[in-house]
Order: sequence, then C-alpha cells, then structure tokens
Amino acid sequence: MKIKLITAAVLVATLFLASKMMSQNQITNAAKVTVETLQTQGAVLGRLSMPFGTVVKVEGNIESLPAVHAKGAEEFEWLRVDSVNGVVKKTPILLAVQWLGLAEKSTLRGRISVIGYETGRFEGIPSDAFSYIPVAGTEGFHFESYFLVIKRLP
Repeated sequence: MKIKLITAAVLVATLFLASKMMSQNQITNAAKVTVETLQTQGAVLGRLSMPFGTVVKVEGNIESLPAVHAKGAEEFEWLRVDSVNGVVKKTPILLAVQWLGLAEKSTLRGRISVIGYETGRFEGIPSDAFSYIPVAGTEGFHFESYFLVIKRLP
C-alpha cells in the first residue's frame, strides 16, 4: 500500500514539474510582443487573414460543437466560413462565434450570412497561479480568437 502511495506521489510530482517546464518552455519559445507595440504599431491578423476589428460580411454554415472540444467551447456557436466579403475561400475556416447583444440572434441552422469582426481575448489560469490557489479545471492561460456578429443578414 505504501509503495502504491509513494509511486502515485512521485507520478503526480513528475507531472506537475513537467507541466511547469512545458509552460515555461512555451513562453520562452513564443514570440514576445509588448502591449505598447500592439497599441502603437501592430495589428493582430485573425484566422480570416484580416486585422482584428475589420468589419466584414461572412457566409457559411452553422455547425454543431465538435465532439472533442476544449473546455469552455460551449459558450460559442461554430461557423464554417466559406466566403468573406463575397470572395470564396479555397479552404473553409471554422470560427467560434459570439453575438453582440444587439444582433438579431434566432435559432441558427444551416447557411447564414452575417456582418461582424474577428477579435480575441486571453482566457484560463496560468499554471503558476496554482501555487497560491486550489487547482481548478482549466485549459491554462491562452489566447482565444472568435468572430463577433453584429448583424444577421437575410
């Protein structure tokens, strides 16, 4: 019994250290962009290959939540975009979609045409935070992009 407990404790400690090392390696290997750079020089390009905040007309099909999905994905609808501003995409792009409070949201099924823009935000909890608070189910600290619908077209 003691051997099983010790083995389990060693396994948990190894996994914890590995996850900390992975998150630190991801930060070390990631491109670093300062807030000042974004505010003064930059534009973040989204999945539609346009700067965040560019208002566009997109067309596509509403899809069900993928069977295997990230925690928190339930808050989004999913739109497979096949046309942007009337230009057909060679490869459709699956986007998470949220609706601005004023947008006319109804039961969504099938093909839709909407006006909106791509944006994003940081979500999750950094792994180092769990040194100070109880561990919670989370994907970890990450950036998430989505398409914000401002108007549904007929």
